[in-house]
Amino acid sequence: MVILKKYGFLCTLLVIGCLFSLSSCRDEKRGVVSDDVQLRSLPLQYATHFHVEEAPFGYVATIYAGEEDSNVSFRYALVRDDSYRLPEDARKINIPIDRMGTNSGTLFEFLRLLGELNKVVATCDVNYLYSDDVREKVRRGDIVPLGSSFDINAEKVLVAHPDVLFLSDLRDDPHTDACPIVRNFEWKEPSALARAEWIKFISLFFDKYAVADSIFQTIEQRYMDLKKLTDTVRVRPTVFAAGMYGDTWYLTGGKGFMSKLYEDAGGTYLLSDTLVPTVTCGTEWLLAQYAEADFWMNCGMVRKVDLDPRLRQMKSYKNDNVYHFQKREKLLDGIHITDFYESAVAQPDVLLSDLISIFHPELLPNCPTVYVGRCESEGDRR
Repeated sequence: MVILKKYGFLCTLLVIGCLFSLSSCRDEKRGVVSDDVQLRSLPLQYATHFHVEEAPFGYVATIYAGEEDSNVSFRYALVRDDSYRLPEDARKINIPIDRMGTNSGTLFEFLRLLGELNKVVATCDVNYLYSDDVREKVRRGDIVPLGSSFDINAEKVLVAHPDVLFLSDLRDDPHTDACPIVRNFEWKEPSALARAEWIKFISLFFDKYAVADSIFQTIEQRYMDLKKLTDTVRVRPTVFAAGMYGDTWYLTGGKGFMSKLYEDAGGTYLLSDTLVPTVTCGTEWLLAQYAEADFWMNCGMVRKVDLDPRLRQMKSYKNDNVYHFQKREKLLDGIHITDFYESAVAQPDVLLSDLISIFHPELLPNCPTVYVGRCESEGDRR
């Protein structure tokens, strides 16, 4: 009897020890916490400023600020299942979110494609919004205006109470603890396809990564099909892009995302070898360098008459090949609002189609442009 009691006690300890050991392991059927969560990288074709890892609890997303701030990054644990241990260096955000705020209208087209535009409850610079749907929600009070994107009103953030506030820069956060701040740097990407791939990042917050991946694959395929049209063209017209602000001309440099678009559209972009996104110059230098270019893009003016008279000697001006990106433009309350800066980021295939129809109209006959318009020479927009 003594022996039975002795070994019975030992058996009890053994059972307790086994149960304790099992509690530290993951049992997916019981949802027990794991000390060793495996992360699996999800492939990105073009984007360089974010990285996504799939985890049993959801996703881990890392955002990289870029070359000028190479040591700055942000890491988020997007959680649909709280029964797992999370990375200690990641900010936890429960998904899917129901309410979001943003200081950038470039997210709206991503949200529309994902069927989540109705989740926007706060945004900035409402007088410059192009989307009729978003403007109507602002008018009804369903979206709270946050003021300027350069000076977000923290009290308004509290009123809107979004689950997440997306910011597109590295300025100080609004002084509020109302919600997590998430950075989005799609505008820093070096190509149009890389920018469009940020739909995958936005989709994580709605737990729709598979949907976003499918949408992006469709956009990418259309882009590549269009690019194939120009792969074998013999004549590639010379192109430069420049708009004036104040007394300075700003030209798209070789690292600007539009540079590759001009090349993919069958053009020879004259600044493709410059190693910066933007080049600045005066009128005299512009004339000296690009007087013989075949096409002048992104001139910043809808009417040629508004350009500096000295530019009339340029070949592109004489041949009526001066173009702007303001074809989709509204005049509301005295403000010119252009859709190019809102929806084009998610539609690189449409932009490429516009450019091909301009540089090589024989490849896309009778194909009207969406964003790009010819600078008016006699008063009526074309």
